[in-house]
Amino acid sequence: MFSVIIPLYNKAQTITYTLQSVFNQTYRDFEVIIVDDGSKDDGLEVVKKNFDDPRIRIIQQKNSGVSAARNRGVREARYEYISFIDADDEWMPAYLENMCEILKKFPEANMMCAGSFTKDFQTGIIAAPGIIEKYTGRTLPLNYFINPGKMGHIGATSFRKSVFLKVGGFPEEISSCEDVCLNMRVALEGLFVYCGKLLHVYVHNVPGQTTSNTCEIVAIKNDTFVANDIYERWKKQADKNPLVPVFLKYFIRHFFFVNLKRKQYTAIETLTDRLSFDFKKLLGSFFIKNVNKSRFRQFFILYIGITKVIWRIHRFPRVGKPIKNEKALIEQYNINDTRK
Repeated sequence: MFSVIIPLYNKAQTITYTLQSVFNQTYRDFEVIIVDDGSKDDGLEVVKKNFDDPRIRIIQQKNSGVSAARNRGVREARYEYISFIDADDEWMPAYLENMCEILKKFPEANMMCAGSFTKDFQTGIIAAPGIIEKYTGRTLPLNYFINPGKMGHIGATSFRKSVFLKVGGFPEEISSCEDVCLNMRVALEGLFVYCGKLLHVYVHNVPGQTTSNTCEIVAIKNDTFVANDIYERWKKQADKNPLVPVFLKYFIRHFFFVNLKRKQYTAIETLTDRLSFDFKKLLGSFFIKNVNKSRFRQFFILYIGITKVIWRIHRFPRVGKPIKNEKALIEQYNINDTRK
């Protein structure tokens, strides 16, 4: 029922752990599509040496980026439901089983997401549960736009393939926030279900692991792409989710706020220039015309700060506080070592 998509790029030292966590799933009806995105190490040889399973399919392509690799995997997928996992992350054994249970209860779901926690590759120490506290242990439909940034990691999210393809998949035009953009694209199309269990493992501190070092200007271009894209899609819908413009205004105002406080005025100019005409109308002409004028900057820092407080007064979901004590984390969430 599930096609598991793994983009692979120079992850020879972690891919075994990732695949083992997939094949340790209690739910067994799946295929695994590994898209080798022009790797320069021996990751494929590691896969072939350690795994002889007919459910594995390997696709090779020249290096085109993680979004292109994931999109290619989905196009090649045989099943209607898609689950993504990066080649240095892991799943808890019941991840796919929980996704399947959600579909039984909510067969119209287009997107399903569970909680995550982090693991240090070097020490095995686990921490930072990414889970919405008030929904811990519960599975329920939610309005995704109550707080998209807190709904989960791409490795903890599964999709209906037909909807994924309908929205165009991951945007390949941007180098960051592509997962956020995809999730919001899909969330506009129908039911989102949240699973308040820690089922995905984000592994960090991997030797040679690359993390985002996108410069601020490029990051702003990526973020404004997302805002413009989602707002344009929302406007075209007949049945409009009222929280979409509320969140998008918060999302973009936050970047103005940060750059005003840092006195990054060139970044503010870039941010303003990259917003679409309609999104500028959403923010208001007074805001757009005056936010970067010296005599108004302190006013807008105060104004945006107030809007951020109002956002929090709504008590939109926030993830739980990081738990630094490994033993307490294991006991609270019943986490076992995924590598045993």
